[in-house]
Amino acid sequence: MSWTTSPERPTATGVRGMVATSQPLAAAAGVRALEAGGNATDAALAAAGVLAVTEPNQCGPGGDLFAIVLRDGDPPVGLDASGRSPREPGDAVPELFGPRSVTVPGCPAGWTDLAQRFSRLGLERALAPGVDLARRGFARAPKNASRWAEDWQELRGEAAEVFRPAERHANSAMADTLEAIAAGRFYRGPLAQAIAGASWLSPDDLAEHQNRCVDPVEFAYATTCCWRCLLRVRGRSPAGRSSRWPRRRRAIRWRRLRTPTPAATRRSAARRMCAPRTVTAWRCR
Repeated sequence: MSWTTSPERPTATGVRGMVATSQPLAAAAGVRALEAGGNATDAALAAAGVLAVTEPNQCGPGGDLFAIVLRDGDPPVGLDASGRSPREPGDAVPELFGPRSVTVPGCPAGWTDLAQRFSRLGLERALAPGVDLARRGFARAPKNASRWAEDWQELRGEAAEVFRPAERHANSAMADTLEAIAAGRFYRGPLAQAIAGASWLSPDDLAEHQNRCVDPVEFAYATTCCWRCLLRVRGRSPAGRSSRWPRRRRAIRWRRLRTPTPAATRRSAARRMCAPRTVTAWRCR
């Protein structure tokens, strides 16, 4: 094993805000959201929607979401938008790969909760750039092209055809999915039926999904105060209890904080094609 040192980069500076992602198109979508009058939530949702399209082997609506919102003078509020395993799996045993390795996708509900509580522009407008790119197509970034090709080799059937590496990639099905999420039709209807038909999840598992508010754990890293959301256990459990965001109605401004990312559960390539693995924290003034 060999190690290399990345070249130094100049310090990034900004006055009204910054957007940092692993993909230029996603960062640009976040910047446009800020320029349109949105806040950091709008920028994050816009970037996430574009990443679901441009880096499907890294992130997307088929996985979970964890967020920490911090307001000056208030304790941090955590959102756990992770899904559960089937309520009634029968005699089925969980597997490392395949249809019995997945849990209910929590990311769409997480996007919805964040948009309803904190967004200025709304979820439909935030996801519009991702929908547009999925329909028109985009040029793959060189950095992700090799990883995309590596993960694609593990796919079979329709999935292999949809995500086949190409210089220009379009995915109308992903555009339809993002539109369904914005309209609140992810956990019920044809999309939920399709997920249930391809996995060990039932339509009721999807329809009963609920996020929960959690108290982030605080810890110190060097001289920096950090927070993280603890992951829930994915065993058999009853449907989640409903939880609400604290009722705050004052205007907010946001600043991005660094926060550790929990180790991602190993998934099959098909699962990785739609599994976000980031934790996000924002501070507002």
